[in-house]
Amino acid sequence: MPRDNRGVESLPITLLLGVIIGASAITIGTACLDRMQRLNESQRAIDSFNLLVEQAKIISAGGLNSIQLVKLDLGDGSILLDGEHLQLLTGGAVTLSEIIPIPMSFDGEQLRSGSYLLKLERLASGQYIIRVEEV
Repeated sequence: MPRDNRGVESLPITLLLGVIIGASAITIGTACLDRMQRLNESQRAIDSFNLLVEQAKIISAGGLNSIQLVKLDLGDGSILLDGEHLQLLTGGAVTLSEIIPIPMSFDGEQLRSGSYLLKLERLASGQYIIRVEEV
């Protein structure tokens, strides 16, 4: 019987250690899932930015009035158009930057998530421009 008494006395300590280890595992797991979700959103924004740059380069190589439809999934990020210079902004900071062959023009300030139509146009001055319109 003395062996039974020792087992009963160590049971609360064993349970307490199990609860502490379980709570730690849940906390670490939740933090990892949250980080993975943020990285996934960031990767979608980067992929959308790269798609826009790729489509702009394709239109630049195409003929007059070439049209491409681009769907952007930027999450809480945005794309700033400054002529031939494009910047991906996420979290208030520039994540990516790219220069394209022909300047882009958009009526709004920044591109957000959504669908956009890219059209190659020639201005009266003879300069080519990619006009961006929200669909």
